[in-house]
Amino acid sequence: MFVTADLGGSHREILRKFLVYGAAGDIPQGSLVMEGAAAATFGSVIDATATAANIVGLLTQLHDYSVAGDWTWNGTLATATNRPLADVDVRPFAVIRCEIDVCATQTFDADANGADTDISLGTASNTDTKGGSWIYDSTSGDIRYVEDHAATSDVDLNTATSTDWDTIAGYWCPARLYGSVANQGFTPSDDKGILEGNETTLIIKTVDNFLVRDENKGYTRLNPGIHDAISATNPKFFIDFVVLDHAFNNL
Repeated sequence: MFVTADLGGSHREILRKFLVYGAAGDIPQGSLVMEGAAAATFGSVIDATATAANIVGLLTQLHDYSVAGDWTWNGTLATATNRPLADVDVRPFAVIRCEIDVCATQTFDADANGADTDISLGTASNTDTKGGSWIYDSTSGDIRYVEDHAATSDVDLNTATSTDWDTIAGYWCPARLYGSVANQGFTPSDDKGILEGNETTLIIKTVDNFLVRDENKGYTRLNPGIHDAISATNPKFFIDFVVLDHAFNNL
């Protein structure tokens, strides 16, 4: 993930050094980090999880556990590997860009033996939260626009799939303006993000969404009138978002 803009008008990073706890593992550069909430992590930042809350900001350097170690609150504080520090961009209004990753738990299944516009969800999701989004099946290469989400376990596509989607784990790219306290479903995954089901997770608001079909041609803003019912081989999806559940602006 990386910052593309700032809704507050700032054009410079606001870096602060924080103690880092990586749970005996690395935290990649570009990851969202959140407040440590357990006794062992008070005052430090940890990798944002599926139940992320109080995001501190964006980690601007790799936390290499094998070199830096982890914050150890009851250890020997004179030992550098017990108190590693890393820079975090703490801007609460930063617009962050991340790639969308394949769904880890959500699956899509056409209700008929063949092409269909009615897609069943493996994980129920709050209604009216996924309309305006896009689904991609990497097997068939289908990119489809979601026109409605009127039932918890079903979404309606604008155009039928080219083949039967049989319980696939696809890519789900959220609509612009997706995200609020009422419709959670975005999980940070190191330097990427996943849109899935009804999990209690990081609360975001999507500013923009993009399709990259050819890295040499850059980002193309997703448009329902252009990018529904098309095929693509190994495309990438990106979103620009702001964090609503931010440690320094969680009002």
